[in-house]
Amino acid sequence: MRSVTMKKVLATILALVMALSVTTMAWATDTGVSTLAELQAALTEAAKAGSGNSTIKITKDISVADGESFTSVTVDGYHGAGVVTIEGDNHTISGLTAPLFAGGFAGNSGIVIKNLTLNNVKINDSTNTQGIGAFIGSIDSMPRIELINCKLTNSEIVSTGGARVGGLIGWTSGYNNQNDGPVDTRIIINNCTVDNCKLTAKGSVGGVIGHAGCNPATYHTLSGCTVTNCTLTSTDEGNWRVGTLIGTANVGQVTIEKAAASGNTLAQAEKTAPEGENLYGRSVPNNDGIVVIDGKIDKEASAGKYTAEGSSIVKVNGIIKVDTFENAVKGAKSGDVIELMGNTEVTAQINVPAGVTINGNGYTIKANNANWSADNSAKKLMVLGSNVSVTDVVLDSNNQAGGVQAYAAANVKLHNVTMKNAAKGCGLIVNASQVAVTGKLEMSGNAWGDYINLGWGANVAGAPEKCGVNLAEATLVGVTGVYTDNNDLGNAGVTQDAFATKFEVTAPANWAATKTDDGITWGPKAPEQQPTAPRYYYNSTTTTTDTKADGTKGSPKTFDAGVGIYAVTAVLSVTGMAWAAKKRGN
Repeated sequence: MRSVTMKKVLATILALVMALSVTTMAWATDTGVSTLAELQAALTEAAKAGSGNSTIKITKDISVADGESFTSVTVDGYHGAGVVTIEGDNHTISGLTAPLFAGGFAGNSGIVIKNLTLNNVKINDSTNTQGIGAFIGSIDSMPRIELINCKLTNSEIVSTGGARVGGLIGWTSGYNNQNDGPVDTRIIINNCTVDNCKLTAKGSVGGVIGHAGCNPATYHTLSGCTVTNCTLTSTDEGNWRVGTLIGTANVGQVTIEKAAASGNTLAQAEKTAPEGENLYGRSVPNNDGIVVIDGKIDKEASAGKYTAEGSSIVKVNGIIKVDTFENAVKGAKSGDVIELMGNTEVTAQINVPAGVTINGNGYTIKANNANWSADNSAKKLMVLGSNVSVTDVVLDSNNQAGGVQAYAAANVKLHNVTMKNAAKGCGLIVNASQVAVTGKLEMSGNAWGDYINLGWGANVAGAPEKCGVNLAEATLVGVTGVYTDNNDLGNAGVTQDAFATKFEVTAPANWAATKTDDGITWGPKAPEQQPTAPRYYYNSTTTTTDTKADGTKGSPKTFDAGVGIYAVTAVLSVTGMAWAAKKRGN
């Protein structure tokens, strides 16, 4: 009976394993391709209606043989096609005569291409009037477009039908109609190269994108892109529209970072190329377009609302907005990334919600309100919630506001941050929170001596189990130390001896803790005294040793000036530490 029962159990387990195996296979969306025919079939399947998200992996170099042809696919996002990802795995496709993707439209669709080289592409088109690029022809209302580590080499694209031509992408547009939209189209092009190519069109011509941003809801970021040894030509007889990266920057947003261009020839219908880099050929910003190059707004290429005197702009999740930093933070939710586009001043305490990232891009957030203490009950410059990250920023309390406080917050991260001029207290207060610091942490001019206060306020709700600061991977500049006073310990319900049950300091290797009557302080260890040669104060051969009246030698010296100075210095040092701790506790 036991044998029969055991067989039934084993059979049931085997059936479950087989069922799970089949289910897992049904969930898989990856397709490996090694020939042009396999690539054509995989792309056609991935782009069709109802296909959802798909991934195609190139497993070897592919060349178009004589007699073979390739037809560009269009991602049918309007009818349920999702994001089509091509992982090139550093392989090359050679000899295409049409773009990989004609384009796509709407829904949750997208195109992601990584680590792929297209070589010896030869496209000669006379019918397309919108956009042609070797990777993507035209992008229309597709939320996600990414080209990462892609290359176009030794190729030629000629359009005589009026299309805009780019080496990688021809034409882009989002959709900002509020009745049945918007569809924000985000285009990210990172570390891509166009080399030794010839691009010719009647419309705009760019080494990377022909026409960027036909609609305001189009957001481009080109980072680390290179265009070299290319001939870019427009036959248009109108205004200049040829650029090494972008032909026309229109009403969308274009951010260019760390671009490089050399050895290129730009030409247009008997016109002379403008002097300078010519990263873009022309700009038609109207009321919405903006171009930012290496962190600075190109005023000639941007709408007046971004460049007007006194205007305030900030980038939220990659989208540049005409708004104040204060308003951007008030409206932020978990997962949002807020970036400064310049130095900014604030008039009230900034409360950063949980999960928000603040990227200062090296700029300064500065208090500017002479009545700060009266207008702000908490009086801090900034208060950070759980899972908040603050990077690459100078936080200047301007001797008006207090410092920066993490309050009942877990997993706060600070990277390359300067905190200075707190009107009261410390530059950084870790209040019943956990904070990790990397990169440089610099402090200066803070009221309580540039310390980090590892504290625990009264009646703090929702705090992590422990309050801690991790400085192991930080470079500290001007930071005096870390301190916790007895009030903090009492609020946490512990004594100095039980400190480790509620507090934790991961300090630099050369720091040590010192207990005082007022609390515990961490700071650099005192330098070790170097051993010196023995000093003998009694020498029978000396003529300066006291001699008693009976002619016998007196006792050796019992006082040395050097020893006395060292002793007095040590007493003053200990007294000073106790005074400083008491001062900080006030």
